[in-house]
Amino acid sequence: MSADSPNRLWIHGLGRSGTTWMLKIFDHHPGTFCSHEPELTMPQPGNPEEAPAPDIIAPYLDAMFRGRPLRAMRPRPIMTKAYRSAPAHALRKGLIYGMALAAKPFGRKCDRWPVPDLAGPSDLVAVKSVGRQPVLAEVIANPEHAAGLKILYLVRHPCGNIHSNLRGVEAGKMVPPKLPQPWLMRPALGDDLAAEVAGADLDYLEAFAWRWRIINGLMVRLAKGQDHVRVVSYENLCDDPLGVARGLFDWVGLDWAPRVEGFLQASLAATGDASGYHDTTRNPGVAARKWKDEMAPDQIERVLKICRESPAFELYPEG
Repeated sequence: MSADSPNRLWIHGLGRSGTTWMLKIFDHHPGTFCSHEPELTMPQPGNPEEAPAPDIIAPYLDAMFRGRPLRAMRPRPIMTKAYRSAPAHALRKGLIYGMALAAKPFGRKCDRWPVPDLAGPSDLVAVKSVGRQPVLAEVIANPEHAAGLKILYLVRHPCGNIHSNLRGVEAGKMVPPKLPQPWLMRPALGDDLAAEVAGADLDYLEAFAWRWRIINGLMVRLAKGQDHVRVVSYENLCDDPLGVARGLFDWVGLDWAPRVEGFLQASLAATGDASGYHDTTRNPGVAARKWKDEMAPDQIERVLKICRESPAFELYPEG
């Protein structure tokens, strides 16, 4: 038995943009099957130095949505689901914990171990990613490559996103930034500026800022007029999580669920930011605007100087 569904949602955005929280919002619905970054266990599709060929898009996405690698299945909490019996849930949960424990001595070599669904079909399969931007760009611009797929793209204010990424690098939880591939940079910046940025000696803050401008700007521009894509700002989600979530559930055809509302109410009732860097239960208003109290004024100005020219910055008319 499989938790597969013909209805698929791809939750995407740059790292530290609220994608994990958004996946958890969907995961609290009893009818959804959620997968956390399964693409990290898959090889890059095609040549990363050029746009992926159209004929590899649909097979790649199908493999990503059907894959059940341990790495993508083990993030907690492991939720009960309406399409999986209580004994099957207990067995699967035990298998995940046991597989994760057995995999510890081997590190990431075991990330690809498959986890059985032990379930019937779900109402929706949701995959959360922060990579594979070349595939994402192609599917946003050409929805015929992946019929029936909807894309939810999150954008976080550049200062909030970059501040969180810098904290992650400093703590050893995030890798230093890399600029996008040249073929992604050129349509976002133009040939001359793309070449100048690619050849510049950038510090981490500047590299994160250019990445924000290039990737978010490209995705927002491609998404305009596309019915299969929703662009949501992290700050709007934090300001009205119940309203935004209800609208997104309507968009993908899910009914509202009390468990989802309970999860969001618990977040709203929290008094501060989460204790752990990757935690998802936190007061959303505090999390969204933490950078205003912690970033130095010169850092803020340097970020805004780069990012103001991105189409994605239109989401922040107040700066």
